[in-house]
Amino acid sequence: MNINEIVNSILEGWKKDYSWLNVEICIDDKVEFNISKDTFYTIFDNLILNSVQQNIETNELKIKIAISRNNNKLRISYSDNGKGLQKKYLDNPRIILEPHETSRTNGHGLGMWIINNTINLQKGEVLSISGENGFEFIFEMEETI
Repeated sequence: MNINEIVNSILEGWKKDYSWLNVEICIDDKVEFNISKDTFYTIFDNLILNSVQQNIETNELKIKIAISRNNNKLRISYSDNGKGLQKKYLDNPRIILEPHETSRTNGHGLGMWIINNTINLQKGEVLSISGENGFEFIFEMEETI
């Protein structure tokens, strides 16, 4: 599967509705990976939705997606230049992966939980979460045979 095409397809829909999104994609053209297209949609739709919802008042939001291959794993780094995590999450940012954990009044707290479960189903793991200067989320997933 061509990962670049999949990610660009996901982003096209978001850019139509949110012209203030500025997305930079760094993917090695040689990266081919056997993984479900739905897996990518689930992860990136939820990550982008969170970035947009947390930074809706901004004039421009920069999102960077970097994808590389590390042996039989796909390493993905997602970051934005938004306001980052609320203070209550900074000491233990993995709390955001718990079901119903939200900082929004109208939020359900399922987006990051869905992302984490999707990664786990791919025999992957969340490597790091940072929210001091914007938001950064790094994870790996195994190839589907």
